[in-house]
Amino acid sequence: MGFIHEQNLLTMNLLWIKNIHITCVASSYALFFLRGVWLIQGSHKLRQRWVKTIPHVMDTMLLVSAITLAIGIRQYPGVDAWLTAKVIGLVFYIGLGMMAFRFGKTMRVKISAWVAAQLVFFYIVAVALTHNPLPFPALYNNLKLVRINQQPLVSYSRLRNKLNCSCAKKQGEGMPSVPLRSLSL
Repeated sequence: MGFIHEQNLLTMNLLWIKNIHITCVASSYALFFLRGVWLIQGSHKLRQRWVKTIPHVMDTMLLVSAITLAIGIRQYPGVDAWLTAKVIGLVFYIGLGMMAFRFGKTMRVKISAWVAAQLVFFYIVAVALTHNPLPFPALYNNLKLVRINQQPLVSYSRLRNKLNCSCAKKQGEGMPSVPLRSLSL
């Protein structure tokens, strides 16, 4: 009973940390976007002290929650491809952000870096959602758009064969006891 209770506590803690992580991601991106708008407008708000300090606090919380989650789910960059892709994407995102807000020489370079950083950000989010370093085909498949190269992803004949094999092993018969049409994919 104690082990089950500890597992539930660990799961609840990881859910809290995941929620903190997602909140930090959304807040960090919203502020990054706002700072980019202010950059384009040439606003004096970019020079305010809180605009320069809050992103560092938020990004530190984001990084700590990410490391805690990686340890909690026992998946690590360098071992798990999707986390490795996220870390590499993060390095690019930081570099592009620095180019946009600090090191870009012209407004064109700054805005280009800002836009590119947002594309990298969306890549990182897609990797996080799919746990796949090549997330866009995976997102495509998860949306139930089932055709790639004009072939369905789920072949009904393969599914029927799998059902026939598994049912034959269980029931000793060749046909499944559940009609194929009643299964929802």
